Amino acid sequence: MERQTIKIGFTGTQKGLTDLQKTMLKCILEKICQYYDVEEIHHGDCIGADEEIDEICRIKKRLLALSKSEAIFFPTVVIHPPTYNAKRAFCNNRGNSVILQEKSYLARNHDIVDDTDMLIAISGNDSEVLRSGTWATIRYAKKKEKRIIIIYPNSRTEIFKDGELLKEVDWLLSLFLEDENVWRKTNIVWSLLCRFPKS
Repeated sequence: MERQTIKIGFTGTQKGLTDLQKTMLKCILEKICQYYDVEEIHHGDCIGADEEIDEICRIKKRLLALSKSEAIFFPTVVIHPPTYNAKRAFCNNRGNSVILQEKSYLARNHDIVDDTDMLIAISGNDSEVLRSGTWATIRYAKKKEKRIIIIYPNSRTEIFKDGELLKEVDWLLSLFLEDENVWRKTNIVWSLLCRFPKS
């Protein structure tokens, strides 16, 4: 059966990822690659999390050394730069990227959601924050009923589909991170949580 392609939007804290978030992000991307060809990753070209996802996308290899998956992660990086340069990362075009026209934070965040099939969000806080670009993007994605994965600083993870919370999966992923053999045991659950067919 032909694999579907998927485009992933990305938003995250300017603080950057914690070590737990980085490991969790790689696990999630690896699992998504088992089911889909990740065609594009869209990010907002800010310092912190955007820089880090940009670096992950530049390395054509398996995301996890212990992975049993044969999936190779090397998507086109679509950069949505802001007009305000003070916190811009200026991620370069290094062969597998496209840099779009500069827009305001709000317009560019909406574009990231509108142009993709799902959103991965890296929160800098343990709960929702009102005055936050990352959380404003998450709220817009919920309004648009996009598939959303939110990773908190301690690696707690929430998954939303059609605006509704599906399940907290931190316990499941913590097992996976501790024991590579759990990889096989979690495939059925992950097939339900991470297979997000296009509407």
